[in-house]
Amino acid sequence: MPRCLVPFAGLLAAFPAWSVSASVSSVSAAGLPIVFEPGHVRNAPEVKFLARTHRFDLLLTNSAAILRHHRGGSPTGLAIEWLGANRHATLEGVSRTGGTSNYLFSSSPDRCLRSVPHYQRVRYDSLYPGIGLVFHDNNGKLEFDFVLSPGADPSRIRLAARGARGMRIDDAGDLVLSTARGEFRLAKPLLYQPSPEGNRPVEGGFVLQGRDIFSFRTGPYDRQQPLIIDPTLSTSYIGGQDVDIVSSVATDSSGNIYITGIRRPRPSPSPPPHSRTRSSPAMRMRS
Repeated sequence: MPRCLVPFAGLLAAFPAWSVSASVSSVSAAGLPIVFEPGHVRNAPEVKFLARTHRFDLLLTNSAAILRHHRGGSPTGLAIEWLGANRHATLEGVSRTGGTSNYLFSSSPDRCLRSVPHYQRVRYDSLYPGIGLVFHDNNGKLEFDFVLSPGADPSRIRLAARGARGMRIDDAGDLVLSTARGEFRLAKPLLYQPSPEGNRPVEGGFVLQGRDIFSFRTGPYDRQQPLIIDPTLSTSYIGGQDVDIVSSVATDSSGNIYITGIRRPRPSPSPPPHSRTRSSPAMRMRS
């Protein structure tokens, strides 16, 4: 069994099926960007940062990005593991948005979290020799960029899709990862080299190296200049995972939007952190 599967399965169970969502933002809900928060998953200190999108949740650890489906039933998803990478690579939130999240639970005040900061990006430093990794939002799409310094070897980047039932490259060059409850799709990566005249495109794409292992191929490029490899997951965020009932909507003089309500989560043998086995008023606020 791959060493990543046991902690991956545990994190799927531990990551909260969040209660009611309430957004506080001067940005319209339809255009709400993806933001990253420092990890606060109970009993899972390996989660350094997390983000939520409309279709899945993202957990970032030193060794993997874990994607958790929002569909009904038990938590399912997959982990994209960095093979042969620096297990002690540092993760850093970059560019505070000025917003925060507050998680308030009327039935469990001890679980409340306040003023959790938002970041626009999360950066891995020295994931591979001369190679960093940046997760960020791009108009509602989740992107992760491998940033290669001059002279860095792109063949060092090898990724494993732990938990995928199947993996294929379609006619468009996208990587399709099948799970028990659906698919994750990585768009064909954009490869380019920044220059004063603009980004110079580089030919490239995905390469399958086994049942659940993939990497990137690159065409000719100037190895004395940086190279960016940029796959994309399309997504957006609003609401919870099961049944969301909005009970009240209000705005303030600054243009913030306040949405409160109730979420009825699916039954669970043992309630995960920050969730409830029965309905009760709660609120998550993003500013």
